Amino acid sequence: MINLMGKPLIDSTAYAHISKVHEFVALHPQTKNFELNHLQRLYINAVLTSTRKETFKLLNTVLSFLIKVIKHENENQMGLSNVATVFAPLILPVPSTTNIANFMEENKQRITVMEDILRHLLAEPDLLKPRFSTGKFEPVCAIKSSDLIGECIIRGDSITIFHRRSEFVCAEFKGKIMVVEPHQLDSLVQKTTLKVKLSKTPRRLSRRLSFMYHA
Repeated sequence: MINLMGKPLIDSTAYAHISKVHEFVALHPQTKNFELNHLQRLYINAVLTSTRKETFKLLNTVLSFLIKVIKHENENQMGLSNVATVFAPLILPVPSTTNIANFMEENKQRITVMEDILRHLLAEPDLLKPRFSTGKFEPVCAIKSSDLIGECIIRGDSITIFHRRSEFVCAEFKGKIMVVEPHQLDSLVQKTTLKVKLSKTPRRLSRRLSFMYHA
């Protein structure tokens, strides 16, 4: 079934995000109440649940099956490493290089990423539940330069929000995970909602445009 799709369940964009998770570091003391592993899982969840609904549903089914296979390693000799080696080429994007040496190296990296995903899923069964991470995977752009919990943010820098609650926001900046109060980040980044001036627009049309932009 996976082969019949003609494309990987985790596309190149999602793979690029997930492949750097193991390099993340957490900024302290803001993240002292959060384990780095948990923050990494929130990030993985946000990335995967942002993919197409049909693709994510199939990915969830496949990974759940693989976890069952791994749990029966004593019977089938298919542990985490073997499963990752076999299924990484089917689930993740194929290396783009035609050089054999480079292909082998990139494929090795993909197997490592697959192992990381499976390892996190073994430790956290709820990892692929849509509401495990709240909010959405949201790359935003800093609209001004500022200091954010000790990090120097320059205007134009990219920050990725991946978990949002009323009392805090989790974001990634240059491989560092920050847990900050919503107002700290919201005042620094560009708003994603589109705003239009309707002051000179007829009332009926104003309502219609308001509905279109806020739907």
